[in-house]
Amino acid sequence: MALNTFKKTKKAVNVASKRKETDERFVIYVKAGTCKEKVVTGHKGKNITMAGDGIGKTIATRSDSKNGGYTTFKSATFGM
Repeated sequence: MALNTFKKTKKAVNVASKRKETDERFVIYVKAGTCKEKVVTGHKGKNITMAGDGIGKTIATRSDSKNGGYTTFKSATFGM
């Protein structure tokens, strides 16, 4: 098992999405804090798991909404 450290969640997801075809799970651990990134894996994002320190400790948030001109599909904080 390889361990890499990324400062941005999106960078870890990009690395996971570029792997060659594999059934191996790629786990991304997100430390406690607030993540305000928009993260989209695309169609190659297979077997990716994101785990944090728990409810109220690791928070993923964005302000994309219908009022901001986004559709429901485009307003996701984490999308595939």
